[in-house]
Amino acid sequence: MKETQRIKELVTDYLNNTSNGKALLEVHSLKEKSIWQVYGEDPDCHTPGEVKPEILLTTVQGTLEQALRIAVSYTSFYKMGCGGRINEVKINISYNNI
Repeated sequence: MKETQRIKELVTDYLNNTSNGKALLEVHSLKEKSIWQVYGEDPDCHTPGEVKPEILLTTVQGTLEQALRIAVSYTSFYKMGCGGRINEVKINISYNNI
């Protein structure tokens, strides 16, 4: 199987089968352009107790679809089923004080 096909399958699986993926599509479209921060999955997401801090894997400028393709290429993004998280970076620029 080609690597690009495998990445497409991982993206589809993440979007359809994880709460983080489903929530992402409720707010954003795959063609939306922005800056995206990609966080890795908690390796103990199924274990009750202390929550480990998420690790920022990368920041992507482009469409959400591009960010997803990059995200699933990280083994620490999606391993056990919970899935990592992708956040849009919002930048507010004020020119009032310049």
